[in-house]
Amino acid sequence: MSLLSTAASVGAQPAPDSILSTTFARADWSLGDISTIRQAQLNISYQAAGDELFVYFLTSVAAKKPSAMFHGRVVHPRDGMFLVSDFSAGNRNTFGGYFNSFASRDSRADVSIAEAPDGVRGLQVECSRSDDGYCGVWIHTFDFGEQPENRVFLDLGRFRFLSFWIRGSQSVGVQLNVADAAWERREDSLPVGDVGEFLPAGHVSDDWQLAMVPLDRLPDRIDRTRLASLVFQQTSLNFGSFHIARLALLENVESAPPRPVPVGNTTPDRPIHKSTWIWHTAELIAEPNRRDSLIVALQSEGFDQVYLQLPDDKTQVGIQGEIIPDVAGLRPLVGALNAAGMSVFALDGYARYALPEYHRGVLSTVDRVIGYNRLVPEDERFMGIRYDIEPYLLAGFHGPARDSILVHFLELTKAIATRTREAGLVFGVDIPFWYDANGRYSGEPVWATFHGERKPVSHHVIDLVDEVAIMAYRTTAYGADGVIRHSAGELQYASEQGKAVLVAIETHPLPDEELIEIEGTPAHGLPKAGDASNVVVMVPAGDSVHVAVVGSSKDVGPLNRRISTLPGASVADAHWWPVKRRIPVPGSKLSFATLGANRMRAVMDQALPEMMTHPAFYGIAIHHAGSFLTLLDEKEGDRPVEPSAEHTGD
Repeated sequence: MSLLSTAASVGAQPAPDSILSTTFARADWSLGDISTIRQAQLNISYQAAGDELFVYFLTSVAAKKPSAMFHGRVVHPRDGMFLVSDFSAGNRNTFGGYFNSFASRDSRADVSIAEAPDGVRGLQVECSRSDDGYCGVWIHTFDFGEQPENRVFLDLGRFRFLSFWIRGSQSVGVQLNVADAAWERREDSLPVGDVGEFLPAGHVSDDWQLAMVPLDRLPDRIDRTRLASLVFQQTSLNFGSFHIARLALLENVESAPPRPVPVGNTTPDRPIHKSTWIWHTAELIAEPNRRDSLIVALQSEGFDQVYLQLPDDKTQVGIQGEIIPDVAGLRPLVGALNAAGMSVFALDGYARYALPEYHRGVLSTVDRVIGYNRLVPEDERFMGIRYDIEPYLLAGFHGPARDSILVHFLELTKAIATRTREAGLVFGVDIPFWYDANGRYSGEPVWATFHGERKPVSHHVIDLVDEVAIMAYRTTAYGADGVIRHSAGELQYASEQGKAVLVAIETHPLPDEELIEIEGTPAHGLPKAGDASNVVVMVPAGDSVHVAVVGSSKDVGPLNRRISTLPGASVADAHWWPVKRRIPVPGSKLSFATLGANRMRAVMDQALPEMMTHPAFYGIAIHHAGSFLTLLDEKEGDRPVEPSAEHTGD
C-alpha cells in the first residue's frame, strides 16, 4: 500500500552532503526546457534511514490567478429562521459547507459530532491550547470542494442575528470570529467577540445556553454579502471542550430554534464486515504456531474476511507478473482461516501490473488461483481474488502518460473481472480516496476514457468489480479532511450501482512528510548567497533532471560541486525557484500507528453511523494484520493528531 496517498516515487537518491535531491526522467513529463516549468510540487519523506525527496507534480501551465469576483447567494428563512446545521449528524451543513479543526503546532484540536453529557448530539470541539498557540474549529458557509471561481458564499440579506446553542466546561473561553470570501482566501478571520458576551450567564457553562449574536456586531471590514466562515477559537489555556448545536440565522430573536434534545439511535441495524491484509504468508506457512496465533488474534477482533498474499512456489519460475502459488503450503493455511470463519481472498499487488507487458502474467496468476480452487476441497478454497495495483506510483502517472496508464489498468481490471465472474469468485480491488476528488492542480477528478465513456477512474473500477476498498487513510472521522468525507463519493456511487465498499484505515507506521510547492518563472543559474534560502534548484543532466532543495547559502557551494560530477550537467543550465509553500503532513495524519488502538476504535465508532447510511457500505478494512496486532500489543494510548494542511491529489 502506498505510504503517501498521492506521492509518486521517481528514483530518489541519497545525498552525500546535507542537500536533499533526486532525479527524474524528462520523458516521464514530456519535458523539454526546464525554464518552461511554472508549477511543481515535491515531497520530502523524513525517514530514520535518511530523508528522501520525490517529485509529485510538474507543469508548464502557470497557476491561475485568483478571481477578484466573489459570488453570493441569498437564502430565505422559514418562520423567520434559517437553520444552518443542528449538528446531530452528517459532515456538511445546509450550504454544503464542511467544518474542520485547526491548531498551531504546539496546540491541538479534535472535532466530531458527539453526544454531550446529557445525550444531546452536537459539534464537539476539544482543544488543548499552549501559551502562545491557538486552536478551534471553522465552519464554512460554502463548498470548498468547488474550484475557487465556482464558489458561492452567503449573503446575509435581511437576517439580523446569528444564534447557536452552546455548552462546555466551566473554565473554557471561546471567541467567535468571522471571515468573508476575501479573508477566507487569506486563511484568516476577524473577531466578533467573546461568546460569553452573547450568553445569558455571561460565560460558557455546563448547561445549554442560547447565544444570540447581533449581526451588526460583525466588523466593518467584513462583506456581509459574501460570508465564508464562522470560527470558534478557544481562548483559555490548556484543555477545554464545548458543544455547539442548532446554528441558525434569524430575522428576529423570537425565531430562535428551541433547546436541543437527545435524539434516538437512527443507525441502520445490519451486519458490518471486518477485513485485513496479510502480506507475510510465507512466514505463516513456515511457522504453523505463528499461523495459529494470528488466527486466534484475528478471530478475537471480529475479522471475517482476509486478503492473503499469494506465496510463490520457489521451485518454479513464472513469466513476468505471474505468481505460481505454493499449493502445498496454501492448503492448510486457507483451510485454517476458513475454519475460523474468515473468507479468504487471494491477494497480490504491484504498481507495474498496470503496464501491458505484465498483463499476461497477472491473468495467468488469476487462472492458477481458479485452478487451485478446482483442485482442493471446498473448505480449502478461496472466496475471491484481490488486487492492490496502485498505478499512480508509476513514474509518469502525474504527467502526460496518465491516460494510457489508466486505460491499461482498466483493461486488466476488466479481464480479471471476466475470469473471476465465470469462476464464481468475488473480485475486489483497492483504490485511493482521491480518484474522484478535485485535484489541487487539475481542478477535476482523475478522469479516464474507457470504452467510449469518460468519468472518474474510481467509477470505472466500481463498475467493473464486485467490491472495492477505499484507502481513506486519515485518523479523524469528521471534518473536511476526515474518513467520512474522503469515502463519501465512492459510497454514493457504489450505492447507485449496487456494489460493495469497504472503507480502509492504516495502522502501518508512516513517516512524517512535507510538501513543497513552487510557482512562477524561474531564475537562471544558481541562486546568489542572498537568495539561497528555501529554494528549489533544477539542472538538466542528459535525459534526466537533477532536483535539489536548498535551505541556505551554505548549500550553494556543495550543490555546485555536485552538479559538476553529473554527466551532461552544467551550472550554466540550472534554474531555481523560491519555495512558495511548505505543507507538513505528519504520519499521524494518515496512520494510527503512533496514536494507539483506543484512538483508532473511537474514530471508527464515530465514522460507522455516517457510513452505514449508504447501502453500499460493507465494512471496515484495516491495513494490515501485522501492524494492527502490533498496535494492540503496545500500551494503549490516545495521543492527539498533529494538525496539518489538507492535501488531495490530482
